[in-house]
Amino acid sequence: MKKVEVTIITANKLTASQKKVVQQALASKISLVEIKEEIDPEVVGGIKIKLGTQIFDATVAGKLEKLKSLLPEIQVTTAIELSANQRVKIRSALEKKYGSVAISEVIDQKIIGGVKIVADSKEYDATIKGKLARLKQQLLQTI
Repeated sequence: MKKVEVTIITANKLTASQKKVVQQALASKISLVEIKEEIDPEVVGGIKIKLGTQIFDATVAGKLEKLKSLLPEIQVTTAIELSANQRVKIRSALEKKYGSVAISEVIDQKIIGGVKIVADSKEYDATIKGKLARLKQQLLQTI
């Protein structure tokens, strides 16, 4: 049987006892394993395990990224970059309604001004472009 090469990526070199624990854990899943170590100072609070092309991320950053993917994704579109105060107010309002959220900001000068928020397949359009489009529809319906 061929040994499976596994690369352990950490911020610091593993101690002998840490390496033994990792080897035992891997051996319970993979019968023959060869462990290689890689030091990456960017890794914070944990390890990454590389098996072939797959990387299993057990770092703090990896766990936070997974947690972030579980949060509702809300897109906030404005014509210009939000100020810190505006950002805080929008986040506060959204968190009151949705709880913890992941917010992505988009700058689109075509909206002219105002803000558009897309959350849970609902769109809240308070942009000048949106208001002009609604005004146009109302005018066309009255003609």
